[in-house]
Amino acid sequence: MNSFDIAWAKALVALMGVSVEEDPLTREIDRKQKNERLFEIIISLLQERANKKPLMLVFEDVHWIDELSSRLLEKLAFRLSEMKVMLLLVSRPEGQFGEDSVAPNEELIRLKEFKSEEAKDFLIHKFKLDTSHEEFLDQILNRSSGNPFFLESIVHNLIEEGTLIKLEDGTLSPSDKTRDIQIPNTLNDVLLARVDRLQEREKIVLKTASVIGRLINVDTLNHLLPVEFRSQIDNILQSLEGLDLTPLEVTEPLTYIFKHIVIRDIVYNTLLHSTREDLHKKIASFIEKENENNLTEMADILAFHYQQCSDFEKASKYSLMAARKARSKYANRDAIYHYGKTLETLAQFEKTKSETYYEIKLELAHVHRQFGEYSIAEVLFKECLENKSTLNLIRSYTGLGQVYQEQDDISRAMETLENALRITGIRPPGSRPDTILKIVLQLTLVLRFSFFGPSYTSSNKAERLRLRCIILATLAKMYIMKDVKSLVGPYLLNIMRLKDLKIRFVLLLRNVLLGKFLWE
Repeated sequence: MNSFDIAWAKALVALMGVSVEEDPLTREIDRKQKNERLFEIIISLLQERANKKPLMLVFEDVHWIDELSSRLLEKLAFRLSEMKVMLLLVSRPEGQFGEDSVAPNEELIRLKEFKSEEAKDFLIHKFKLDTSHEEFLDQILNRSSGNPFFLESIVHNLIEEGTLIKLEDGTLSPSDKTRDIQIPNTLNDVLLARVDRLQEREKIVLKTASVIGRLINVDTLNHLLPVEFRSQIDNILQSLEGLDLTPLEVTEPLTYIFKHIVIRDIVYNTLLHSTREDLHKKIASFIEKENENNLTEMADILAFHYQQCSDFEKASKYSLMAARKARSKYANRDAIYHYGKTLETLAQFEKTKSETYYEIKLELAHVHRQFGEYSIAEVLFKECLENKSTLNLIRSYTGLGQVYQEQDDISRAMETLENALRITGIRPPGSRPDTILKIVLQLTLVLRFSFFGPSYTSSNKAERLRLRCIILATLAKMYIMKDVKSLVGPYLLNIMRLKDLKIRFVLLLRNVLLGKFLWE
């Protein structure tokens, strides 16, 4: 902790998902700047650790990475040349760290299907398989098409059905049943055959675990299973681990993992729809109870489980919570995804578009605007104009004006913001002094609202006043810039005609200072 200000410790812990009140020194800092500072702290801590002993950092399933973690890894990768650190990212081909994003200090290793000799070597080293029975071996190799996981699953299946037996020296060799060998045609068929061969209690545990997800938290699993299973759960999980279906992931909290997401999906799809819904509902209720003081951090998981059990009202609630959490962390891509899910689930239980629907859509539009996706933001703000409530119109026109302003379309921005200002109840100012006067008058009202609170006026009036001040402040900047351009423009034209560079420089400096004066 000596390498960075102690005030940032709580902010770092909060970034990791722990519910903690931030230090006043960091709480009000812009989220984007805060993230950048936290990334620097994390990288500096890694560098200190690597200076003592070289590090290898391995990240699996990077194709599912969240936006903040992705940005951190990109920054870390950029700094690797300064550190004794090796970064290994394991991802599917469709992941964001593909061939197009490979930097000079990075190397892309694309894993392909095994060739015949590679597959034989794999079987020898992994299973000590006797490869002298060529016809038998060819059947396995041809069916697997060089897919390592398919190959591995075929061998496990053959062991479990007794086609392959272990000799005294540990070698796997075909039994006398090889004449009747039947290898399922697909990976799914192989995995289903393995699941069907399990004992009934193992099947129940495995199927129940599949509803939790790929990671199997044992506390959650215990809550879902019948009481009579709980004394046997450890033995059952160890048995499934021995079959290489759900290896142990971590001991604290005790968690297992489906060896491959395909195993989880196949097992999950064997459940009746009504059974799935019932289990998803139980999981969601359990997570809510266990995390009642930190629901925001579990919002995305809760949203998923409530959507799967068709409780769309709660799914919408937690999707919105997840969206706002992501937005507060400046994780715009994640925020966009969760806002989309919120609108999707909202439509499942609201027959008409409510005020809430438009409020959420406005928030989504602002995320696209802040992310620089102006064309999408413009479409969303215009769609929000369908709702004719006064506050919604003010918010929609204000957002639309900001979209135009940030694209330097000043005339459309001013026209749109002036329209928004009219809806708030005051006439748009026609000049810079008039704007400043109006801002001063509005600020006095803001102070009164701050002191007297809701008892002084309705929340709608307070919100209208807040929006009015935002519009006036934005218009003031544009009016001032317009004045600067009108004053400085003619001078710049005359300056460019001058041949004497010294005179041109002096006049240009004077105009810059003049512009600065007008701005301030």
